[in-house]
Amino acid sequence: MTLKTNTKIIVGFALAVGVLLLTAAASFWSIRGLSVQTRNVEHTYQVMQEAETVTAVLKDAQAGTRGYLLTGDTVYLRPYSMATNQLPAALERVQALTVDNPDQRARLDSLRGLVEQEFRILRPLTEIKKAMSQSAMQTLLDTDRQTLRQVRMLYSRIKTSELALLAQRSALQDVFEKATPIVVLISAVLAVLIVVWLVMKIVKELD
Repeated sequence: MTLKTNTKIIVGFALAVGVLLLTAAASFWSIRGLSVQTRNVEHTYQVMQEAETVTAVLKDAQAGTRGYLLTGDTVYLRPYSMATNQLPAALERVQALTVDNPDQRARLDSLRGLVEQEFRILRPLTEIKKAMSQSAMQTLLDTDRQTLRQVRMLYSRIKTSELALLAQRSALQDVFEKATPIVVLISAVLAVLIVVWLVMKIVKELD
């Protein structure tokens, strides 16, 4: 086998390896992009779910407290007791999920403030055995209603922002879902063609 033939085979191998590395890199980039966008979409759903949990639990606590005021039955205070345990953790989770989103963090800081304000309002209402005038109770109830309205409005803004993010992330996810199989298929076909070409080249040079 001449030096010229050796050189040709080496160049052929180098070219084949280079193309294979490029196709492998393209496949890796496409698969990784799909994985990242899928995680982003799931992340957005988690933020909305946690924010909705905060609003729903707080609403149940308010309804339970009002039921207690009407009936005097302490069974109605269970949602309030559950809320005192659940809401701090739920707020921590949703704030951790939005650490990279300053606008949402600001809204969630406001939401935390409203939740704390709601507990300050509900706590005296759960202790009706203590002396409280009718006017003082009515003032607390009115403030409670206004606070929960603010919570719902703030949740609506949080949800709207996350839905906008979801639309962007879902669009990117669709792009990668369509592109990834095509890139992988093209890479596989190129790999086969390169191997066939290289074998044919070697056989020809040997002949």
